[in-house]
Amino acid sequence: TVDGIELAIQHDFADYNPIPYVDLTGFGIIANMTLVDSDASYNNALANSENDGQFAIIGISDSHNLIAYYDRFGLSARVAYNWRDRFLNFQGASSGYTEEYEQVDANISYSIPGTGVTVFYDGINLTEEGRETFERNNPSYKTWVSQGAAKHYLGVRYNY
Repeated sequence: TVDGIELAIQHDFADYNPIPYVDLTGFGIIANMTLVDSDASYNNALANSENDGQFAIIGISDSHNLIAYYDRFGLSARVAYNWRDRFLNFQGASSGYTEEYEQVDANISYSIPGTGVTVFYDGINLTEEGRETFERNNPSYKTWVSQGAAKHYLGVRYNY
């Protein structure tokens, strides 16, 4: 069995101005947390073969996301923090895990009034977090390493 729970909240601050003379209209947050577990445990100490009788579900892990945004007057901005815990990535004649990772993404766009033109910037993995997989219960034996690199995109869209 797989058991889990997801908690999520989204709040737009329109019409909610707790500080006098400060207008928070257009600002908002989105947050979610997923907690998941399975009764199918994988024993790293056992010899690993297709006949060992072990059953595990690939990819089960907890995750958290937090997003702050602004969207008003043609300006849209968003910053997202994403985290995922370590998880079993593959099993069989060999087995391995993907290490936990986190990253920050952002985007901003502006729609020029009356023109149909929108200019934008997208930034992916701004913290330049890399990803790693490792063999069984030996984190020092890396089976795959991806150096983290931020990706930046600038663009213009035209709607007619």
